[in-house]
Amino acid sequence: MENYIDSDGSVIVLKSIRPIIDYPQTLLGSMKGARRQFRYGNLHIREYDDYYTAHLDTIDPRNDPIGHLLVDAPEYLIWLCIGVSVVKDIASVLGKRRKEQGPSSLTSWRKNTGSGLITGLVVNSISLLAANFVKSWNSK
Repeated sequence: MENYIDSDGSVIVLKSIRPIIDYPQTLLGSMKGARRQFRYGNLHIREYDDYYTAHLDTIDPRNDPIGHLLVDAPEYLIWLCIGVSVVKDIASVLGKRRKEQGPSSLTSWRKNTGSGLITGLVVNSISLLAANFVKSWNSK
């Protein structure tokens, strides 16, 4: 007997069983190699060549995007925080560099950014692991 649950816990539905999905197409959500994806309330469907995958999100991202990120997709929220942290560090260094306007600006950038950036990446990586743990624990 074949397994009709994928590695993410989504149900696999063969196109021979359900050839057409007539729900609204969406860009919200990770494609994970799918051709298209659809949402109908909390139902999230991805279309592949020969099958669909479907799972229920706890929170519909169209109604509550922040809640969806916190509950259903915390890894994206963590990566967003990492991006904001990196941009903030770079902007801070560039601001200091403007004030200095000297040839040693690159050295200053390395000195000021190195430890903060590494610390930020370590803290955010730990947060990502914790978010994935909480997400997997919630799904049990």
